[in-house]
Amino acid sequence: MSKAVQRRFGTTAEHADFTGISGEFTYNTTTKAMHTHDGVTSGGFSNGGYMCPDETHIRSVSAK
Repeated sequence: MSKAVQRRFGTTAEHADFTGISGEFTYNTTTKAMHTHDGVTSGGFSNGGYMCPDETHIRSVSAK
């Protein structure tokens, strides 16, 4: 069975109101950190640090 991968990103404020599905990763454009989600916790868990010095390769993906 194939799996779909969707990359999401947003600001710290947007992360505060977002509960991702279990195992989902998102990118915080304010702190430049990745967040891991558990399907329950709003905002997920920050993996800290400055992860991506150049955001030009991160693009919004819309579902078809």
